[in-house]
Amino acid sequence: MKCVFCQFISGEKKEHSNGLPFRILHQTKNTISFLSNVLPATEDGHILIIPKKHHANVEDIPKGTSHELIEHVSLLVKILRKNHDGCNILLNDGGAAGQEIFHSHFHLIPRNTKDKIKIEVFKRKSLSKENFLKLHNSLKRLIKD
Repeated sequence: MKCVFCQFISGEKKEHSNGLPFRILHQTKNTISFLSNVLPATEDGHILIIPKKHHANVEDIPKGTSHELIEHVSLLVKILRKNHDGCNILLNDGGAAGQEIFHSHFHLIPRNTKDKIKIEVFKRKSLSKENFLKLHNSLKRLIKD
């Protein structure tokens, strides 16, 4: 199956699956942003920011492009804050994390104080100090390797 984001970038596809038009909000040399056709619990929009070249996972994105992506995200967050109280910045990386389109992308969801959107609905667990330090040391070793 072809990547819908790559189809948007190439001009092969001009509409989302529900008929809403694909329109570029902003672009840089290596990144592009546009409105998603999927809305959260409000009608305040949902912006996607993607690299122009296909990279399935965040770790596959070249360093220069990843810097450009973060700058792009920062710019749009600044814009969203003009009319909203905050926003969620999400990246679902891999199927287990909820990624449905395997072209790495950031979601920007504008938020207002009483919008009733529940992004973080997972149950939180506590770690003992011992398990916390074991986890820390294990990750530290993986980073060194």
